[in-house]
Amino acid sequence: MTQPAADADSSSDRTDTDTGNDVEEIIDALYGKRTSVTTREAALAALNNAMEGFMPAHDIEHAREDILSRCIISIRKGSTKEACLAIRAAALLAPDASAAKVIAALDCLAVVTFTGAEALDETEASLKVMWGLIHPQSGRKLAGTARKASAQELATAVSAWTFVLTRVTATTAGGRKVNPMEFLATLLYAEDRAVRIAAGEALAVCVELKLLPAKKGDLFRDMVARMSDLAIEAAGTGVDKKGFLEQKHLFKQLSAFMVHGERPERTVRTSSTQRGLLKVTTWSDVVRLKFLRRFLGPGFLHHLQGHGFMREVFDVRDEEIAGKLSAALWNPDLMKQDPLLARELMCESMEQKNRKEERKIWGGLEKRRTLSIKKDRRIANEVRYGGVGDMHGKT
Repeated sequence: MTQPAADADSSSDRTDTDTGNDVEEIIDALYGKRTSVTTREAALAALNNAMEGFMPAHDIEHAREDILSRCIISIRKGSTKEACLAIRAAALLAPDASAAKVIAALDCLAVVTFTGAEALDETEASLKVMWGLIHPQSGRKLAGTARKASAQELATAVSAWTFVLTRVTATTAGGRKVNPMEFLATLLYAEDRAVRIAAGEALAVCVELKLLPAKKGDLFRDMVARMSDLAIEAAGTGVDKKGFLEQKHLFKQLSAFMVHGERPERTVRTSSTQRGLLKVTTWSDVVRLKFLRRFLGPGFLHHLQGHGFMREVFDVRDEEIAGKLSAALWNPDLMKQDPLLARELMCESMEQKNRKEERKIWGGLEKRRTLSIKKDRRIANEVRYGGVGDMHGKT
């Protein structure tokens, strides 16, 4: 049996397997009409292990569509564990897919892991998959042909990785084998601003989880110096303006946190009424808020107003808030901290205003209609009774 080439550090904990035969056996196990849940879970776990190892692209390419279709069925109809394994398998297939599919797979893997992972090893498995895309040289080669991730894919991978990392407690995070901070610090020098922003937020969460033994040393000093530079970057000629103000505001807060321990603060109204407030004061919650707002899009406020998962993630206070929504919407700090959410709230406020105007217009029309009917009746009565009076006078 010939073993494909593999990284020295990734082959030590793997046994030699004939990956081609394994793929066929796995597909048979997934498609069998009488296969049990346990069999499908074991098959998906074996597939994930193979793709995290040294499976060449040609061994899986012919079966890609079959595997994905089976994964979709497992996600829709399988047990929680089976669905999680299937989503992870789909994410592992993504590095050889288009950028849009990679981003969708990363987001899906992050949300399912955050909401459904029942043990630390399940969370670690997802973190490992994402980190393999962020820093390919650090781990096993994923299935498919190796290609460099685009800036958008990299920024999404870092954001998704950080979002899942917030699920890990500081105690368990401290025991992780891989310390990511050194590589994340290099991403502060990335050409793409979105990558720099994602890396800055990731580093802040890592510091909160105490992945850096102490706030000292060359790594910490270089990291803080770079954050300070990004906080005062000048908007000169040729500088990309996209995300420019967001970067300055974020890294100003990050520098204050790294040097002085100042906590971030985000306060968000959960509705256009004067009730409901979400306030976050940790970088972990800031990352969660930003990720879920982007992932849920226009549905974010609806989920936040409910009483399910979002109330477990965030502390939403249903108390009366003084002041008007318009004042909060036009608050410069809110617009800088969370412009998309501010626009969503503004749209909701405008919709409410439009509904009010619509009711006012319809009310006016109804009032005029009522007055018109009354006037017509009065005229009809005058003609009727006036005519009767004339007739009586003539007789």
